[in-house]
Amino acid sequence: MIDKEKMVCNCKGCQEERAALERQLNNPFYKRVDEFREEVKREQFAKAVKKYNEPFNPDSWTGEELARHAMQENFDQGVYITGLMDRVVKQEKVIKLLLVTLSSIANHNHLAVPQLLIKEKAAEAVKAANEMMTWKREEK
Repeated sequence: MIDKEKMVCNCKGCQEERAALERQLNNPFYKRVDEFREEVKREQFAKAVKKYNEPFNPDSWTGEELARHAMQENFDQGVYITGLMDRVVKQEKVIKLLLVTLSSIANHNHLAVPQLLIKEKAAEAVKAANEMMTWKREEK
């Protein structure tokens, strides 16, 4: 929460804190987060229009129903975050393999590294990249 006193105080510490807050608020990454969130919000509302007769109203639910639905959404969130993490870890491994392979190709010495080994490493990297790229969710 923003301390209202620090917003009007003109001491150096408060000025620095306000400047730091402005840098955070104006960070281009956070603007992209907000844009993405807004896009997803609109998609969710479009789904809700088809699924529910009226906009969300907590008075239409019991406390237990709200808690259960929130827990279900929370569980789904964990599933998707874990899937995303798995995907990122696999991609990072492939990137590392590609970097090692490219480095090997770029720095190889014809006498020290046989060309066949370089071809094998390149083929391995290409195979891993292709496997990663074809690991997609099936279309509904």
